[in-house]
Amino acid sequence: MLRTFFFAFIFLPVLPLTAAATGDTTRAVQTEATYTGDHYGNLRGGIRTGYAYLGLAQFHFGLNTGSAGLWQGGELYVMGAATHGRSPSGELTGDIQVASNIEAGDHIYLQEFWYQHSFGDVTIAAGLQDLNAGFVTCSRAGLLLNSSFGIMPTITGNLPVPVFPLTALGITGHFPLSSRLTFSAAVFDGSAEDFATNPYNISWQLSRHDGLLSFGEFTYSSGKTQKYTLRTGIYYHSGYTETTPEMQPYLHPAHAGLYLIGERELIKSPTGFCLNAFLQAGTGSRSDHPVKHYLGTGIHTSGLFKKRKNDEAGFAVARAATPSGCETTIELTCRAEITENFSIQPDLQYIIHPGIAPGTPNALVFILRAGINID
Repeated sequence: MLRTFFFAFIFLPVLPLTAAATGDTTRAVQTEATYTGDHYGNLRGGIRTGYAYLGLAQFHFGLNTGSAGLWQGGELYVMGAATHGRSPSGELTGDIQVASNIEAGDHIYLQEFWYQHSFGDVTIAAGLQDLNAGFVTCSRAGLLLNSSFGIMPTITGNLPVPVFPLTALGITGHFPLSSRLTFSAAVFDGSAEDFATNPYNISWQLSRHDGLLSFGEFTYSSGKTQKYTLRTGIYYHSGYTETTPEMQPYLHPAHAGLYLIGERELIKSPTGFCLNAFLQAGTGSRSDHPVKHYLGTGIHTSGLFKKRKNDEAGFAVARAATPSGCETTIELTCRAEITENFSIQPDLQYIIHPGIAPGTPNALVFILRAGINID
């Protein structure tokens, strides 16, 4: 049934979607619904060839307290999510970096629920948050579908990190030090629950035995021109952590790590064409963790055609080093905006040494992603 519905909106993009964005950021209440669907084909290599479908529905609600006539500087945000479909990285491809960044299984749950207050230029937020919404971000890599380009596997592969699909309770703050330099800090519950014990993400337990996960990040940009941005950060987990089921399960003591993210605008023409490059690098403090080092780099373009300035394309390479070897993913993707509310994105990934498993051949993956939003 879900596949039939999804194929229907792929081939009927001419249906009117009247709830276009107004661009008004002063509304007291803002709502949005989005749906992302991936047709995933493991064409060659990996564990076995085959097809899988994955879907993600998200529902957003935001309340601006100032615009609502309450108090100034406040923002309440709630997001619910529903994921469905198979797990092709585990069943078909065998890669540890996860080729589709919406792979999560079948769940309906609360993804975010937080309150943020602004004190001038300083913002503080508390509640159920996604770490990757404000930390370890790389905007030029956001088009790519492989999970490593969203947040490095040196973090997600070694620690219980509050990112999609399951988030955790935390406090975050962003402190501008100048017009170009910002310091950000975060403290999260050190043991994000899993779906087995917290199926709807509404049962949160804080324990001193879980420790804390802390992040500190500096962001430097070239000012209003935004021709380059540099982020560097450190993180520390004070408790014991367990590796994911895909890895050998055993406990690790306190863990720390470093990361660096750079983005640079290379070309910006009067016709609207833009070419940007990015670099990601990360390492952890323990050599016995599942992912020791990570390096990613790529380019992003937009405005290739004058009449289609919102279309995008990207090419990138992600390399994750483990104690037993390296897995490398080469990704090529493009996104076409069919209407203001509907897009299609074909994506091709070649994965070298998937899972660093002896005898597993290199994999070729094709993903057709479609997205719809109503706000």
